[in-house]
Amino acid sequence: MSGSGIRYLLLIHALLWIAVLPFASPLTASAAGSSSHALQQRIDQAEEGEVLEIPEGEYEGPIQITKRLHLAASPGAQVVLRNQSDQPAVTIAADDAKLTGIQIIDITAKDAPTVMVSGNRAVLEDLHIITGTDGIRLAEAQQGRILNNLVEWGAGEAVPFSRRGNGIDLYRSPSVIISGNTVRGMFDAIYVEFSDDALVEDNFVESSRYGIHTMYSKRPVLRGNRGSMNVTGAMVMEAAEAEVRANTFTKQYENVNAQGILLYDVHESIIAENRIEGNRVGIYVEYSTGNRIESNAVIDNFIGIQLLEASGNTITENFFAGNVTDALAKDSAQNDLSGNFWESFSGIDTDGDGRSDIPYKINPFFLGLIERRPVFQLFFQTPGIAFLETLYAADQAGWAADEAPLMAPPDRWQPSDDEPAGFIGGTVSLMVIILSLAIIGVNRRRIT
Repeated sequence: MSGSGIRYLLLIHALLWIAVLPFASPLTASAAGSSSHALQQRIDQAEEGEVLEIPEGEYEGPIQITKRLHLAASPGAQVVLRNQSDQPAVTIAADDAKLTGIQIIDITAKDAPTVMVSGNRAVLEDLHIITGTDGIRLAEAQQGRILNNLVEWGAGEAVPFSRRGNGIDLYRSPSVIISGNTVRGMFDAIYVEFSDDALVEDNFVESSRYGIHTMYSKRPVLRGNRGSMNVTGAMVMEAAEAEVRANTFTKQYENVNAQGILLYDVHESIIAENRIEGNRVGIYVEYSTGNRIESNAVIDNFIGIQLLEASGNTITENFFAGNVTDALAKDSAQNDLSGNFWESFSGIDTDGDGRSDIPYKINPFFLGLIERRPVFQLFFQTPGIAFLETLYAADQAGWAADEAPLMAPPDRWQPSDDEPAGFIGGTVSLMVIILSLAIIGVNRRRIT
């Protein structure tokens, strides 16, 4: 065939390719060529209840799911949805929809969340969300399940916490299960507001302001979660019948207001079997009544437990060890403290029942002092403060006191032969230094 004939055939081939290209499946396009229009078109064309699998590649958002549909990455495929708009990357506005197995990159600062859910019984599972706003937000969407997702801040470490979004955010969304998720670097890692009966279980939250934060929600359950390097591990506020059980919160100490677990205006709730280790304050209880705080290990904190205007609570069978001070209390005399182990207390057991015959009384002097002059925290446990505490020994009837402290730790917290005694010498000293620097920095900013 002549050269001109070959050129003619190549031209025909190119024209045919251009003609059929618009009819090629949009979901088999390369990562760079996939569009939100193509993906949205497939979603719109899918049948109600269909499982719509997405082949490997990168796609552009935003997309919307407005019918009962399971949108999932194909088995073994790496699917990335990128969104640069001011809208949510994914909007789920239908009941019983499901989204699984994809990565969503949405780092634009905006009011809209990366994933917005308003449908009931939605399932979000195995997602990797890199966000510059709220990661997942449910609003007036009940019975959802948020399972095994990774949500992390992606808009730069220079952005302060006050300008970051929440990792997982519930608003007026009752009976939602949040389980198995990892959330890092957000404002609040998990935030629950006006959402009763939330189950927050087996999540890992770190490097955020509050790890788990519940407000105005009845019967929240926080169980088996782990938190580290947040300002506060778990903050439960304005709640009744809450359950905070078997969680582990460690190393919340880099902020002057850091706590492992904080209860504020919490009533008729149970806080049990938690391990609270290496925090500025282990358990902080304020304006809270009728709660049961039992069988917790409060270890190597700056302050083990702090009570402020808390009454009618039962505090029993807890293990306090390695703390700089085990307890501080003010205006909190009407609590049932009994049967706790206080490592710093030397009791006397004359009848051999394993409980001290003399009570462990919590002197409120220092807590009252630092409320008026926070900078005095720098002088904690110095000889001068210890001397002043001995002078402030009148009216002990108004002090919080464990009337029958344990002489030995409860069995569940007995250290094994190969378990180290603790890291009080290193960690607490480091915490004291950090706390001191934080206080000095706060006061310096106030001065300037």
